[in-house]
Amino acid sequence: MNADAPQAPPRRDAARNRAQILDAARRMVADGHSVQLNAVAREADVGVGTVYRHFATVDELLETLVLDRFRAMTTDARRAAEAPHPVPAFRAFLRSALAVYIDDEVFASVAATPQPALEETQVARAALLAEFGRLLQHVGETGSLRPSISAADAMALICGIAYAAKLAPGRSSESAADRYLGALLDGLLLG
Repeated sequence: MNADAPQAPPRRDAARNRAQILDAARRMVADGHSVQLNAVAREADVGVGTVYRHFATVDELLETLVLDRFRAMTTDARRAAEAPHPVPAFRAFLRSALAVYIDDEVFASVAATPQPALEETQVARAALLAEFGRLLQHVGETGSLRPSISAADAMALICGIAYAAKLAPGRSSESAADRYLGALLDGLLLG
């Protein structure tokens, strides 16, 4: 079999099973349940072997759940990088990214994983960082950004702010996130 040959689309039943598995995993995450492949099989009403044929590990399943998030954030970063006023676009993108990190724990976990399980996740993460890097470059060209920060650094800081905001004592995570993001922006932006 030629590795470069186009792959045939999955059979209808296989595509339906995959969709059922992903829907079941999403429900489990939304309900705060731990995602284990055997439990996903029960929730999806498919055999355990079916789940393992689609996802060899829990990490593969979870990464698949958030691929659309990576793509959406990449689109947002691209739009911000192309905005005529880069500093407000940068602020808006960071605020939006922070909301994703706070609201989607699976995304935050996958984004922070040093070595993703799926090549598709690696590609999606690299695309996001590339577009975010373009945004940083655009902001830097205005003379408004400290030159020592990379896209990977800034995304790690956003992840850290999201984590800290969730642990903020006695206040809402939104209030804490706004304060912490303000402090980050004060440190990144000049003037």
